[in-house]
Amino acid sequence: MVKYDYSTLTDKEFETLSCDLLNKEHDLGLQNFKKGKDKGIDLRYSTNDKHNSIVVQVKQYFTNPRVLYNSLKKELIKVKKLNPDQYWIVTSLPLSAVDKEMIVTLFIGYIKNTSHVIGQDDLDKLLRKHKEIEQSWLKLWLTSTSILKRVLNNAILGRSEFHREKILTKLRLFVNNGTLGAAESMLKTNKFLLISGQPGVGKTTLADILTYEFLAQKFEMIYIDKDLAEAGEVFEGKDKNLPQIIYFDDFLGANHLEIMNLKSSESAIVNFIERVQASKNKYMILTTRTTILKDARENYEKLNRSEIDLSKKELVISDYNQEDKARILYNHLYHSEIAEAFKKEVFENKNYWKIINHPNYTPRLIEFFTRPFNLTEISEGKYMDFVLHNLKYPDEIWRHSFTKQLHDEDRFLIGALYSFGSNFRYGNYSFESIVNLKPLQQAYESRVEYEVKTNGYKRKADSFNASLKRMIDGYLYSSIDKEKKDPDIRFINPSISDFLTLYYRKSREELWKLIYGCKFIHQLKFCFEKLIYFHEYDAYNEEAAQFIDFIFKSEAILEPTYHLDRYRKISKKNAHHCELIGLYDKARWTDEITEIVDPLIAGHLLNIDYSDLNDSCAEVLMDMIKEAKPKGVLYNQVIAQWDIIMSALWKNASQDDEFQNLEEIFELYDQSIEAFVRHPKHKKIVEKALASYADDDTYSWMMDKKRSIYTNKELEETKEKVREQREEIFSRFHVDDFGYNEDEYFEDVNIKENRRQRLVKAAEVHLSEDVKIEPKKEKQKDFSKIIDDLFSK
Repeated sequence: MVKYDYSTLTDKEFETLSCDLLNKEHDLGLQNFKKGKDKGIDLRYSTNDKHNSIVVQVKQYFTNPRVLYNSLKKELIKVKKLNPDQYWIVTSLPLSAVDKEMIVTLFIGYIKNTSHVIGQDDLDKLLRKHKEIEQSWLKLWLTSTSILKRVLNNAILGRSEFHREKILTKLRLFVNNGTLGAAESMLKTNKFLLISGQPGVGKTTLADILTYEFLAQKFEMIYIDKDLAEAGEVFEGKDKNLPQIIYFDDFLGANHLEIMNLKSSESAIVNFIERVQASKNKYMILTTRTTILKDARENYEKLNRSEIDLSKKELVISDYNQEDKARILYNHLYHSEIAEAFKKEVFENKNYWKIINHPNYTPRLIEFFTRPFNLTEISEGKYMDFVLHNLKYPDEIWRHSFTKQLHDEDRFLIGALYSFGSNFRYGNYSFESIVNLKPLQQAYESRVEYEVKTNGYKRKADSFNASLKRMIDGYLYSSIDKEKKDPDIRFINPSISDFLTLYYRKSREELWKLIYGCKFIHQLKFCFEKLIYFHEYDAYNEEAAQFIDFIFKSEAILEPTYHLDRYRKISKKNAHHCELIGLYDKARWTDEITEIVDPLIAGHLLNIDYSDLNDSCAEVLMDMIKEAKPKGVLYNQVIAQWDIIMSALWKNASQDDEFQNLEEIFELYDQSIEAFVRHPKHKKIVEKALASYADDDTYSWMMDKKRSIYTNKELEETKEKVREQREEIFSRFHVDDFGYNEDEYFEDVNIKENRRQRLVKAAEVHLSEDVKIEPKKEKQKDFSKIIDDLFSK
């Protein structure tokens, strides 16, 4: 039997639900009684002479009936004074027949019979009966036993943060300000939805709620958090018609530096979205920060010229109105476990208005203020001062906690996680700090070892696990992937990473402790890019030289980032050389540093096994080779190993920018690409690489075109265009296209079906042409009474 979780509602929401159900079931005409002290009334129906005909007392408890009964004893005097014709009790507690009889006896003469005492089971029955009310209360519908079970089962292929407690927490705090309906409409119309907005405005929360709704409708979830290739099997599985919702949170990544250096990996996301749109029952939700999306639009060539038209599928979460802000604040306070004295400060003298009207208000800051972990040193009477100070200086919300409240080993752990940076990647895409427990512990132990040797730190027994336990749910979040033995660890809030960037940039002493304590080459790469590379010329030269000296002396003990999967498919030795080459190459910004690192890179080139490369290593080598100083040490080393290096790069080339890079490299080194390609040892390698690239490009192009072929003439014209496109690719590199099977691409083109779809599409366009759905913008409205009523009790 379906049960509902009333703990997801605030007291005010529970009152409103009770009113809706009683009015629907019994046609009572009840109204909420909000303003001021309730005098024993939550809901009432009064006659024209203002007599209290029906009075309803609503009690939201989650303990036991004895607590309810003791509370009702105090209401008896009020009820006698009100003298209603009927008195009703509604509670979220389950009540037995004996419990109800006791309550009726307590209010004898006012409660007519036990049917006027409504408990949890009665509310459940009413919700099951009145489906329109159940559907309108999203929190209850999604947390009902049958629907929640369906959500959890359908999310089994996704990440474990889609677990029961996190879903309940999200729903308790969720306030629908109109964006949910707009998001649903856009997603169903366009097959994908991009949710953008400034940090902390609720993009991920909205995406999560949307995803829950799809899971409840028997969709399976595919959650992408590090590698778009993870979702490739969506279209290759046995059942291509399986309903699926694909969720890509922060799809452009959190590392601004990487975004500014993108090449053509954006084609992967464009191609994937196009495939989703062409499918029958697959939908995709993406979220991104506004600033990163702006950079991407300026730098992603394929994103700009693709036909997916992001502008018409983008939902921008911007400002909330006063009522939205008030409800978000109230929900967080109601469900928070912070001290009651702190909550009282917000209610006193209408202090809630100071928070609601603050220009720096965001849901993320409200979440920060209502976490007990962040308030351990705040005394009674100082809570509002703490809130208003951090609203004024939102970038500093973590500073006091990090510098004053944490133990040394806690800071070592937080710094170790930060130093992995946005290291999960797909091509040039980068994502938030998320590290498996085992390598995180290795990085932590390396930092502790440095502190013991250099700064006199005294090692504590099992300090890693002790620190991890303290930091979970305060700074860190732990999630289990069913395919991994150990949990993944990430920051509970992206603003922690933002704070640490500012902290280490200002404190160079702490920065160098962080660097000297690194275990993995990839940690060092992130620290260099994020914390040293931004310096002015002279400061850069000094710190870069110090950095390179440390790397050179530590090469033997530094580990490649095997656990991040980027180099897992090649030998550890090759991964070590490739990562060090990439790190040294990144430092070559000035002539002084280039003179230092070029001989080091040349030495690593001699030790690579070129028969054992992957695309990540090939990308590093390409970048390095393109930047080598003409006729210098590195340039000459590349020439000395020309055939073996170029063959390896051709084997791993798959994107248009990589072929362009190869053309450029041959020109920079004054080598004949035609002579290289025609050589018997190289010809098959080049042909295979080009065939794979051309096939992928053709498939992507056809996915978009074949549904818009309406006549046999258009079909033949399309075939000719495909042949011309492929010929252009192969002729650039002096080889022939022998592997193209035209029938393979055009066999499922159905001209009659396409004509029918065109008519349907034309009708849809007529109804919604050039409409960009956004959250409804209300006219200027005075929310004062609504908000004061909300905070009245």
